[in-house]
Amino acid sequence: MDTKACSAFKEPEPTPGIFSAFIPRAVELVLKESDATPERREKEGKRGVTVVTVPDDDRDHQGSVWDREDEDSQPELPGMEAT
Repeated sequence: MDTKACSAFKEPEPTPGIFSAFIPRAVELVLKESDATPERREKEGKRGVTVVTVPDDDRDHQGSVWDREDEDSQPELPGMEAT
């Protein structure tokens, strides 16, 4: 059987495209107890955000971990001098 391609047929050309995407399933907002007012929780809930409440004195959620005053709070990286 002899097959011929249609005259309008064009060989497919490689084209860029999205083959995967990050699609978040949930959004969480970490708030201190003093900041997690019922009004704020309701506002964030309407936006689809889950509020996670932590104690006001929780050291792990106070500013940035890079703001620590402790000298040995972060390990030294090889080849990097402490500033």
